[in-house]
Amino acid sequence: MLYERALRVLPGSYKLWSAYLRERVHVCRDVAPTSRAWESVNRAYERALVFMHSMPRVWLDYAALLARQGHVTRTRRAYDRALRALPITQHA
Repeated sequence: MLYERALRVLPGSYKLWSAYLRERVHVCRDVAPTSRAWESVNRAYERALVFMHSMPRVWLDYAALLARQGHVTRTRRAYDRALRALPITQHA
């Protein structure tokens, strides 16, 4: 995949990660939330957070995605991790 190669070269690019994650979610939009395809999207978000842990939008999108899949505990843990990773000035 083109995005995968680009992210290997520029892992700190917010725009690349954002476009890649939107594309991954778009591909799975018609798939049941319990499908394995969503786990692949979740793993992509986890990889993005390794580099984009200081970006609130990535955290919010990931938590919303988990909530939409019905993962209550994972959603809560994602919000907790976000609060720990983000500076207090970015807490809303």
